[in-house]
Amino acid sequence: MKKPLPFASAMPQFIDTVVALLTAGHSPPHALQATTTWATPPLKAVLHCAHQQLARGVRYADVLEQLRSTIGAPSYAMIDALLASDRDGLPLAPVLHRLAAEAHTQRRRQSEQALRQLPIKMLFPLVCCTLPSFILLGVAPMLAASLAALAQLSK
Repeated sequence: MKKPLPFASAMPQFIDTVVALLTAGHSPPHALQATTTWATPPLKAVLHCAHQQLARGVRYADVLEQLRSTIGAPSYAMIDALLASDRDGLPLAPVLHRLAAEAHTQRRRQSEQALRQLPIKMLFPLVCCTLPSFILLGVAPMLAASLAALAQLSK
């Protein structure tokens, strides 16, 4: 199984937050700045840096490009949508709703795959810990009692 990227698990919540802020009437740059408050730890530091850059007057498109390179593959679709909205004036909410649904589906698939691998991972503790303790605590005393009874019968 491929190890998920560190930001991949935080993207659905991040997209949902941006959608909620845009639906509430915030502009895309302000929504990006406001997401710092609700972001989860792997993404919070990156968004805080972007927030500081926007506050210093760095162009919104440049900040988005830097976010794209910092976050990596999980952000490509969202950053492309934000850039297209900024450049061409395209409506952003419908695209982000679709991206959020896809991100949630991807996270659900990863969780289901991890759950399917759980029995395999639990096999080692079962075989190495539980089975020997069952033998020592359950079978060994019965065997010792049987041998003691057999020794007494033979006398």
